[in-house]
Amino acid sequence: MYFDKSIDATALVLLTFLSSFAAPLVVWLLGPRGSLRFTTVPLALGTAFAVLFRAEMAELLGATIACVAGMWWFAIVASVTSDGEPAFDLRIAVPLALAGVLIVRALARTMPLDELPLWIAGPAVLALVVPLVFLRTPATLAWRTTDTRGGLALFALPLVFALAADVGSNGAVIAGAAGLASGPFGATSTYAGLAVSGLGVAAALLARRGPPSRPVIASAALVVGALGIWTRGELVSLVGGALLAFGIVRAATLLADVATRPARVPLRTTIALAFGWVTAILATLEYYVSAGAIVFFAGMVAVIAMLTVLSTTAAAAGRERRVPRLLAVCAALAIVAPTVTIVTSPAPTLVAPAGALRVMGYNIHLGYSDGDVPAIDAIAHVIAAESPDLVGLTEVTRGTIIAGGHDVLVLLAERLHMSYVFGPMLGDVEGVGVLSRVPIDELRVVPLARSSTAKDLRRVAVMVRIGTTWFVTTHLGGDDIPTQVGSIIAATSTFAHVVVTGDLNSEPGTPQMREFADAGFTDLGARDNALTFSPSALAMRIDYVWVRGLDGDAVRTVATRASDHLPVLTTVRLP
Repeated sequence: MYFDKSIDATALVLLTFLSSFAAPLVVWLLGPRGSLRFTTVPLALGTAFAVLFRAEMAELLGATIACVAGMWWFAIVASVTSDGEPAFDLRIAVPLALAGVLIVRALARTMPLDELPLWIAGPAVLALVVPLVFLRTPATLAWRTTDTRGGLALFALPLVFALAADVGSNGAVIAGAAGLASGPFGATSTYAGLAVSGLGVAAALLARRGPPSRPVIASAALVVGALGIWTRGELVSLVGGALLAFGIVRAATLLADVATRPARVPLRTTIALAFGWVTAILATLEYYVSAGAIVFFAGMVAVIAMLTVLSTTAAAAGRERRVPRLLAVCAALAIVAPTVTIVTSPAPTLVAPAGALRVMGYNIHLGYSDGDVPAIDAIAHVIAAESPDLVGLTEVTRGTIIAGGHDVLVLLAERLHMSYVFGPMLGDVEGVGVLSRVPIDELRVVPLARSSTAKDLRRVAVMVRIGTTWFVTTHLGGDDIPTQVGSIIAATSTFAHVVVTGDLNSEPGTPQMREFADAGFTDLGARDNALTFSPSALAMRIDYVWVRGLDGDAVRTVATRASDHLPVLTTVRLP
């Protein structure tokens, strides 16, 4: 989910998550049974609305309702008892939910539910929300609250959910840390990262079947796993990814298992969770800002809700027999699902170039259309219809919350049977990439220079060599574009034959574009001056193909609203 820049995403996200502080008022006014009824229906209907109605504002409305109701609902089920025992077993539901997110993410090839075809998403969302709507609660319900230590545990639980979203179930992060995501590859590196994470999740679920583990084990796994990823060594980072996934699931299990005592109003429980939700989203906003975070957290709570219902039913039917089996099945699926996805991923079909290269530059807007709805299939169709040999992609996202969780580079490579390379600019999850139908002989990811006062992303240029010709893709921006251009010119100064394409965020005639001309480059788009931004109201040309030492045709654009930029396309003749 991605929203137009006219929507203040930061304010929207903060207001949504600050609403979690209203949970004490809800439980005080409505009591246990009334609170459950009040929150269950909007959680279910909001989730269904966000998934089934494929329009920006409809999804925003549904996801916001589901997220607000879901946070209240979660606080309620963490606070309600029946005959002195927890009415809902979050100790089972939470780890199963984390495992379920990874399994579904692997089987859906990183596509979130609201981007899958309706014939898949419809039955899936019904399976998710129907058990909630028809939830049968125990006859006797009462409130419970926790002590100070339990409050700290509940405060930390949403932080674990955020860590699971950003890293634990994002195979691109683990693969990137291990050096497996840059390329040139087929579309399996992200799934390899998910397989590593699946091993850790499976181990944690199987450990849940045995004797209780000490908190120090989960803490050590989190710390050692994070350090392993941070070191960015191939084997060390893979082991770190598995340990981190293990630690996330074990930590979530332990944090959901807090001591309780009877209470008139579960103030401490609800407030602790509210502070946890807000802190988690503030940490996420520090990394990247988008209302897409609402969708993720709403989805996570909805999954936990469904699994809470299932685990409660299992308990009523004979928990000692059924829950260990359920844990074992989910552990197996956490390993099998990514493996199946790897095995079924299509290999790229590569053909040696024959005298010319058909090249395209395309800002793909994180996989969203000019109307800010998911458009990966439409983008793939645009590229396939033009059949370029090389595609320089900008605004590439790989599994981030900001883009709903999809790995757009892997999905396009799969659909087009092309290999890919990637240059990260924000962690390992956002940057620029190249899709290729021709064999790549060499890859360089070059960091671009910037001034000491620049506050923009650390921008890069991805450079691939095909024979003696270099194809360069970059995305310039911020207040330091002339310095970035100078860096590209310096990095390509020894190349006899070079193509530079990308979203350069500069109009023709600006000083930074004259730098390219002064360095001997030719702007293939200058003849027709075809505008590229934005498709709904074309007003400027900021996407380019520059060449040096090569002849090429005039750039043309493709009329499409699959992204908020038009792709630029030309043919260059090889030396």
